[in-house]
Amino acid sequence: MSVLSRYREFVEKNPIAAKQVEAVIELFTFWRVHGGWEIFNEGMRASAKLVQLAHDIILRRHHALPISAVQVVSTLKTILQALDYLQCFLEKITFFASGDAYRWSMIAFIQTAKTVIRAVLLFHFKQGMSMKTPVPPLERGQDLEYASKLRSLRHKKRAQATFTLKSGREVRTLAATPPLNERRWCETKKVDPMEQMEEKFSFVPTELQGPQLIGEVMYLMTPMAHLFAMKLFGTKSWKPFLIALGMDALSIQQMQQGTKQLQKPEKIELSRRARGLAEYSLRAPLYETHVKSKLQSLKQGIFDMFPFITFLDQFVEYELNELETTYFRTWGSH
Repeated sequence: MSVLSRYREFVEKNPIAAKQVEAVIELFTFWRVHGGWEIFNEGMRASAKLVQLAHDIILRRHHALPISAVQVVSTLKTILQALDYLQCFLEKITFFASGDAYRWSMIAFIQTAKTVIRAVLLFHFKQGMSMKTPVPPLERGQDLEYASKLRSLRHKKRAQATFTLKSGREVRTLAATPPLNERRWCETKKVDPMEQMEEKFSFVPTELQGPQLIGEVMYLMTPMAHLFAMKLFGTKSWKPFLIALGMDALSIQQMQQGTKQLQKPEKIELSRRARGLAEYSLRAPLYETHVKSKLQSLKQGIFDMFPFITFLDQFVEYELNELETTYFRTWGSH
């Protein structure tokens, strides 16, 4: 048995222990250092998320909880999720190794790849709205225990309650027949004990049409439009910022025209996009010209009021600097 096979078996049998492995890796993401070692920090952050994604895929296969009923869709969503986890790291390491010009080339490549994958999912596989997290993380204890319990319960009840005739027809046993006063002499709706799990793990997206489809296309194209405008007008111009903001706002307005047809996860995603408009306050050039100085003043005021937390100054300064220097830290939410 290969090392990978043994590790896969370890994850399948010990999902909680696998979670602890992820936590150990994630501890390194809190180590804030400067210079070239910032790449190490970003690499550990990406590694922690990728390890979690790999563990979730192993556990989904083991517990029959696929990302999608179509294997190609599952693969594309997994690639999309991996790109989201890697984008900041790839941007930083490209800048460190080759300079700013190649950094922008890497940014354009990642955004193009994400846009193409989302377009294929939208138009070819009819996957509807693009979710913030294409592969939702598993709740190791609750979800997996519940899935195993319901799956075994369903098989047990099915075996005890029915038998199959030679004709292929399924008939209920006398032992499983309810009392006379509780019988119903008409067809009743069958309740599948796995229904709740299937609703969570086998969600079927709503096929978008009309204004909603136009709104989703605008949402998908916003990153590319922003990059093209930056190429055209420069990185310090307000025009790319306003173009992206306008496209996002119009996209949300178009999507809201048919919210009755949307399912609960899609309505949650639409609400997230609406709240996400506030993130534009952290994006260049608005952040550099107006917001950054106010955040610096707020930070200093808090540290003056609570001097015992000044040890957090380096951490906060690092994060504020990231908002200004790393493109995907603020523009990678699409």
